[in-house]
Amino acid sequence: MGWLVLSMLAAVSLLCVGIGHRAHRLLLGGIVALGLLAFLWSLAALSHATGWRNAQGWVDCWPRCTTFQDGIGAVLVWTPVTAAAFAALLLGIVIVGRMRDS
Repeated sequence: MGWLVLSMLAAVSLLCVGIGHRAHRLLLGGIVALGLLAFLWSLAALSHATGWRNAQGWVDCWPRCTTFQDGIGAVLVWTPVTAAAFAALLLGIVIVGRMRDS
């Protein structure tokens, strides 16, 4: 389940950047992607904190975890990793792009 969530998070990020690149607004697309990742993580954290549909059970439910619990755990773990890697990549692209312009 973790790899599926990681793939989906990366796909959403790359889609936002692709749309931003086509509109010649790469940085804006990256900011939207990071904002979307932060929003998804916030939703997962809120459901974990409130215990909605036993979301906090992802920590100790193994081997009888529901798909929802697996998904919440994967989002809480992989979203910060994806966002950090994506932010570093975006920062590198922006720096290289500005170095080429000057």
